[in-house]
Amino acid sequence: MWPRIGSTALVALVSLSGCGFLDEPARPSADAPLVSASVAAPPAGPQVLVTTSLTDDESDLPFAPFHADLEVAVHPEVAGWPQLGPHWPADCGHGAEETMRYLAVDLELVDRSEQQIALAAGVSLTSAPGAGTDAAAVGVFVESGDPDTRYCEGGERTPAVDHLLVLGAPGEPVTVTVFLVAGAEAPTDALTGLTLAVTELRNRSYGPSRDTAWLVDGAPVHACGEEPGGLCVDIG
Repeated sequence: MWPRIGSTALVALVSLSGCGFLDEPARPSADAPLVSASVAAPPAGPQVLVTTSLTDDESDLPFAPFHADLEVAVHPEVAGWPQLGPHWPADCGHGAEETMRYLAVDLELVDRSEQQIALAAGVSLTSAPGAGTDAAAVGVFVESGDPDTRYCEGGERTPAVDHLLVLGAPGEPVTVTVFLVAGAEAPTDALTGLTLAVTELRNRSYGPSRDTAWLVDGAPVHACGEEPGGLCVDIG
């Protein structure tokens, strides 16, 4: 898939005297209780889980080898439908918005090469080792920049896999978001104890006919099952 205040005004009412001066405001009684003003804390931002580097030294194309940085960050759990386009609620059949919960996981790619790069990869979800939770209750949906993208067309409401394709721009961060979605039937702890796997990382700078492998350089994450060179990150 292709990536991609309200404020409360306090109005003070004052009366004007006949001479054009403001009347002296009433002074609070010495016995009046003091009221402390509180400011709501801003919503928590994403937590960066992994920052790693990617290298493609297999290519015989101009400007090779290619280099990139990849950062994985997770946002706090949110109630409601994920931002996956107007068709998602009906196509995936998850019912009322208030019954839904999701985690947004950002994959940020920064091109460190002199040429535009591309990252194609599979994205899948499993239960973290020893977590005791069931990843099958959670759906994996990769954000798409195409408004006509239709999810759940195969009838799977909680797909365990998806794929992404994101184009980099030299020196500029580009982000694609993966949504991990749990419905009303999912356990309350469904969005904890999960492992997100990004596998089969390919550089498609010159299209799928000439793609080469991205190698993950020293990410502080555990082995990615049977997928050498993959990136597995524990979520929640």
